[in-house]
Amino acid sequence: MKSCFGSTSALRAHVSRLSFLVLLLASSAAYAADPTVTIEQPADDSTFNEGEIINFQGTASDPGEDGDLTAAITWSSDLDGPLFGLGGSINVSNLSTGSHTITASVTDSNDDSGEDSITVTINSLPTVTITAPADGSSSNFGASINFQAGATDDEDNNNPLTNGITWSSNLDGALAGTGG
Repeated sequence: MKSCFGSTSALRAHVSRLSFLVLLLASSAAYAADPTVTIEQPADDSTFNEGEIINFQGTASDPGEDGDLTAAITWSSDLDGPLFGLGGSINVSNLSTGSHTITASVTDSNDDSGEDSITVTINSLPTVTITAPADGSSSNFGASINFQAGATDDEDNNNPLTNGITWSSNLDGALAGTGG
């Protein structure tokens, strides 16, 4: 039988070559894909206190080339730069106060890269200053001691928080009275 390609066997040869090219193109598209990175925790727009330990977790994969790349994830903050730690889980407690864009990124063996980002906010802690009695001073047993202090907080535009101060002793626990 004849067709516009000639004989049936010639047509089969053309279809076979075309099938191989389609398969080759489909395979090369999978290999050319960038790696994917997903930050799993913390949730986007989370808020933490200054000094709090934050566990960042993520995954990375490159199905067409390198497979699981989770161990190669690098982490960074737009405010503080590279974060200490590598891989799918790092703990960080030294982020500066403010709103951070945290980025997890990975690069595969072909220098293709992928990344994911979230925002976390770090709140500053209030500052408390004890003004009386002087550090290291002593008093007689049973004598009244006048405690004085002041407190401010950056998030409250340094407005005084003195009325919210509570007092405690490492020997006696909570002490009566509040405020500065």
